[in-house]
Amino acid sequence: MTKTWERAVSRKDLFRLFVAETKELVTQVAREKFQSHLVRPPGALPEPTFLATCIRCGQCIKSCPQEILSPAAIAEGAAMGTPVVNFVSKPCKICGKCAVNCSTGALTVGEKGGLGVAQIKVSLCLAAQGNICQMCSLNCPQGAISVAEHLMPKVNEKSCRGCGTCQHFCPVEGAIRVTSRTN
Repeated sequence: MTKTWERAVSRKDLFRLFVAETKELVTQVAREKFQSHLVRPPGALPEPTFLATCIRCGQCIKSCPQEILSPAAIAEGAAMGTPVVNFVSKPCKICGKCAVNCSTGALTVGEKGGLGVAQIKVSLCLAAQGNICQMCSLNCPQGAISVAEHLMPKVNEKSCRGCGTCQHFCPVEGAIRVTSRTN
């Protein structure tokens, strides 16, 4: 004898519901997984496509005249071995040599993808402590950092190309960082 609730929802309907919910969950997890914190070289495709296209050959890393590209670490999972930008020693000149040497098209010449956007940590900024600095705004090649109220620097995210010049010239480590635009 079947119970009333068993007739209201067929196995077929239950299976469809399960598949739909699973698909939604997988899509959500994938979307979150591909919101990378890694700063990519100029011209990088969107992260999921970049990861699928990059063959981790290292040609872009070898061709960078600024020597600021390195392979992502093992801890980065699926991104391991893909190029990431490290602004510790120098900024990116956005010369495009990495993209020219990319044989798969994961980096494309002339595109504005990749890199990131400058973020200012106000608590560390010298201007917030009453000092006059302006090194970031004076050295920004895009003019994306302006000096606002109380001489505090402000980043125009639309103009910022994420080259890291501001981070390089900032006298306080950690006061300004280029982060991925997906954050």
